[in-house]
Amino acid sequence: MDLLTGALLVAIWAFIAMVDAVGPKVLLGILPLFGGFITGIILGDPTTGLLVGAYMQLISLGLIPIGGSVPPDMTSATFFFTAVAILQGIEVVVPGGVTETGAALFGFALAVAFIGQQLDILTRTVNISLIHAAERKIEEGDLKAVGRFHLLGFIPWGLSRAIPTFFAVWLGGEYIEEFVIFMEKYAGWVLTGLAGMATILPAVGLAILLSFLPFRKKPIYFAIGFIVSLLTLVALYGVQIAGFDWIALLITSIIGVFVAWLRVRGKYETKEEAGVLTSTYKPLLDNKTLNNVFLRFLTFEASWNYERMQALGYLYTILPGLKKIYKDENDLKKAMKRHLEFFNCNPIITSVILGANLALEEQIQGKDEDTLRNFKAAMMGPMAGIGDALFYFLIAGMILLYASTLAYHNVVMLAPIIGLVLFDAITLGFRYWGLKTGYKRGLTMLQTMGAKFQRLREGAELLGLVVIGAFIPVIVKISTPLFPITTAIGILFSGILSLPIFFLAYHLIRKGYSPIRTLLILMAVGFVLGALGLIGLGLGGI
Repeated sequence: MDLLTGALLVAIWAFIAMVDAVGPKVLLGILPLFGGFITGIILGDPTTGLLVGAYMQLISLGLIPIGGSVPPDMTSATFFFTAVAILQGIEVVVPGGVTETGAALFGFALAVAFIGQQLDILTRTVNISLIHAAERKIEEGDLKAVGRFHLLGFIPWGLSRAIPTFFAVWLGGEYIEEFVIFMEKYAGWVLTGLAGMATILPAVGLAILLSFLPFRKKPIYFAIGFIVSLLTLVALYGVQIAGFDWIALLITSIIGVFVAWLRVRGKYETKEEAGVLTSTYKPLLDNKTLNNVFLRFLTFEASWNYERMQALGYLYTILPGLKKIYKDENDLKKAMKRHLEFFNCNPIITSVILGANLALEEQIQGKDEDTLRNFKAAMMGPMAGIGDALFYFLIAGMILLYASTLAYHNVVMLAPIIGLVLFDAITLGFRYWGLKTGYKRGLTMLQTMGAKFQRLREGAELLGLVVIGAFIPVIVKISTPLFPITTAIGILFSGILSLPIFFLAYHLIRKGYSPIRTLLILMAVGFVLGALGLIGLGLGGI
């Protein structure tokens, strides 16, 4: 397949992946693990897609756009990295490590990530015009225009990923091999430095995840994970058990689940309180209407913009319910304009707010607009914190960590598919349940769910501390001339040497350094250590 054809195919996939990211969130192509794997399938080499996607995912764990933040576009970088490797026939990632050529290509991929970041910012700005256009149409009485302008937002979002991907693959792919050949001939130390850099970069993703967990308050759980994992790796290598990395992770994870359960069981009590909807109240919205709301919810962030963020998506989602509640057109227009006010929350947990909001609209019927406004304003902040921590950093973070590690070591070829199915089952199930239950129980659910979520969140945090500690000696494999990772003692020293690298990344994140700045600093450290011959590619393992 030539570069132009490959670039076109990958650009189409990049468009679809971004539309899914601001819409249903079921393909997860926006995440490097899944984006790289499917790129590999499209181009006929799923193994390379699997390995590249896993490597890029381990580096970018925790790089999730929260609120108005725009991290480097590691998705477009992954598309480029994978496509060029396959189309040019370059071996860039092997099970458990990155080749020198792959390390060189990563530098080019990072440039693509910066370009994609700027296009992301541009898209968020361009979409401001959509909400103003929808507002004008509501004033004119064209209520159907809300859907048209909201869904139109998919186009700039899709192009923001398709454009950099296409030109990077088409124009940049042919120069990679020439660069590597030149370096091998005249500056071999550069490739050695790049190899050292590639070895330590996964520490950044783990450090970002740890920064969201209560490590400083409960470091013992992190220590348990690291020590158990490292000692298990050493012991199992000594008896030459195949797949010992995976066994070490399994053992440590089971221990983590047990200690987390012991810590939080029975800690929080919940009490049911009287809700907004009473037993004598007959709901106006039937299942057909709520199902329509749910389907619209799968497009929730299509028109996300810097001015009012998810407001147009919020209105488009609950509009079928508002039409049932407000029969008078003027009352409906007032309600629609009210829901075009600023809103931003985690797009998964928002389902609960949507359901409870519709229940509140039914009872108040627009007679107390301040209460209706204050409800959304009061809910989006706390619920965003719970949703981001629980669904993005804990559930998604742990799924990605396990799936990426299994894929990176090529243990389970279908690891991305398993991770995708698991994440979709949890998040789609919660979104549907949250909408229906939020409507049925009104504010009751919001009043009683706090303690339940707090218990779940604390247990997940403790498990997360154990798991991240366990993954460090598995993912950050540092091989040295004195202690190569070919013996049990080499594995022991590799684990010990990985700690200062990891804590350097963690310290920088905690000091307020941006993830990309932290990544650049570790790239410099790894390059120097590699160029001096102090560390090399940490190959081996599972």
